[in-house]
Amino acid sequence: LMGDRFSEQEIGKIVHRQEELFQKDYRANMQLLQGLKKFLDDAKSLNIPMALTCDSSLALMNFLIEGLGLKSYFKVIVGAEDVDRGRPSPDILLKASLRLGLLPEECVVFDNSESGIEAAQRAGVRVLTIQPRPDTTKKKPSNLMQKIADYRILQPALAYSYSKLN
Repeated sequence: LMGDRFSEQEIGKIVHRQEELFQKDYRANMQLLQGLKKFLDDAKSLNIPMALTCDSSLALMNFLIEGLGLKSYFKVIVGAEDVDRGRPSPDILLKASLRLGLLPEECVVFDNSESGIEAAQRAGVRVLTIQPRPDTTKKKPSNLMQKIADYRILQPALAYSYSKLN
């Protein structure tokens, strides 16, 4: 991306500094979607296994989930370093279901990106989309269970039971 302009060591320093600045600016503004904490508490109390996947680095994911106090909810965390291809490839979701000891069709993905929804469809996973803002997409993927604005209306047992259908 940067050609021969910088050495690998210099690129590493630039990336590290960029992450430091991001974390400093973002830390003060981190907040959960409404209802997420209760949803995770309820899911954990029902022993529903949960994984977190993200195309970002594990370091960035850990910064976010530790900063938001969410790390204890997830049995499995899969990041960019764990797969060869990012979304819309299904690799990251397949890796998470494998590490959870579940078949993909036994899982439910919560995502708000087109590439995440496509990855779930390719993996054979049902998906709930979280759309805090109005949705402008016209096409409804076959694996889409429901679109919700936040987690307040969602019950973990109901979401998990959807994955057992068919």
